Amino acid sequence: ALLTLLAAGCALVLAVLVVNHVPFPFQIDVMESVVMQHARRAMHGQSIYPVPSPEYVPLAYNALLYVLAAPFLLLFGDTLPTLRMVSVIGLVGSAAAIFLIVRTTTRSAWWGAIGAGIFCAAYPAMDAYLDSAHADAWLICCALWGTYLVGRTSRGPRIAGIVVLVAAFWFKQHGAVFLGVALLFLTWREG
Repeated sequence: ALLTLLAAGCALVLAVLVVNHVPFPFQIDVMESVVMQHARRAMHGQSIYPVPSPEYVPLAYNALLYVLAAPFLLLFGDTLPTLRMVSVIGLVGSAAAIFLIVRTTTRSAWWGAIGAGIFCAAYPAMDAYLDSAHADAWLICCALWGTYLVGRTSRGPRIAGIVVLVAAFWFKQHGAVFLGVALLFLTWREG
């Protein structure tokens, strides 16, 4: 009962933070405006990585968040709240992956919910970047789903898992670690 209360409390606190953070019209983090600048370039079909100039110096981050955010910015408005919602989708995808992975492993939806709740408790450990305009939520989401799919027994899901882990790399360079480990795992398991 205490574990259930802890997990539910953590999920509730994270939900309150998300509801508070997403509509905030100004920067929550100093990098959000720079990420927005990159996403706007992607939205307008401009090069994300042109030669640096006094007006624009591209970040050394991979481009998939900007490309993913572009249609959302076109549809829902060219604002920081829209860009944060893209991150929240990654956050929800991560929690869903943890729920599925734990439920599949334990054969218990309750333990799956506990796993997702404990993930919510880790929000401060991730510097509160899971609902801000950063690629962190999507890196974690792709790493979790890709790892889950790579562990399946049939070839189709394993190939899909590798593709999702490649996407993790294109959100942030750290995704290469997950991809490399998955390829080593598959080589060891498949010969």
